[in-house]
Amino acid sequence: MVRDTTLGSRVLDIVIHIVMVIVVIATLLPVLNIVAVSLSDPQSVAGGEVTLLPKGFNLSAYHTILFEDVHIPRSFVNSVGITVAGTILNVILTTITAYSLSKKYLVLRGFFMTYVVIPMFFGGGIIPLFLVVKALGMVGSYSALIIPYLMSPWWLIIMISFFRSFPVELEEAARIDGCSDFGALIRIVLPLSAAPVATISLFYA
Repeated sequence: MVRDTTLGSRVLDIVIHIVMVIVVIATLLPVLNIVAVSLSDPQSVAGGEVTLLPKGFNLSAYHTILFEDVHIPRSFVNSVGITVAGTILNVILTTITAYSLSKKYLVLRGFFMTYVVIPMFFGGGIIPLFLVVKALGMVGSYSALIIPYLMSPWWLIIMISFFRSFPVELEEAARIDGCSDFGALIRIVLPLSAAPVATISLFYA
């Protein structure tokens, strides 16, 4: 491919680079300010003297967060635990469901596909979600942050599309060797599906 070197193309490249630099600066400035505030002494922060560089270097804020405030470390552990557990369950459930729905011989496959597609266009909203969570007795528990989000229709459709394109001959060879559908999924399909599984894992997390 030959690069366009006309004057208009060069001007456009310059404008795009300038806009991108402005966007990056606008994005980084608040982050730098927060870091500077966290490393400054409270008096300088209260007096509004801190901008992009720390003033009166002080680590007391980090000491308070890590060693004195019991809520923040616990919240961090909760976040990590919910993310790890939720992502593992998400990927397992999505993979098994997608593999099943990718098979044309699945009984009631059309009904299940319709059931999957409907939430992509129509959602009940936060109030019906809360009512369902409350009715199931999950209010105030970790399960309320995991179970309602166990599967995303979007990532399920992506996995179904991938499994549909998977070579049928490999699965048939596995069945000839005595594998069930689940055995073929575990031993043949999943080891060759690292890329889509890693992708949905990242998005779920």
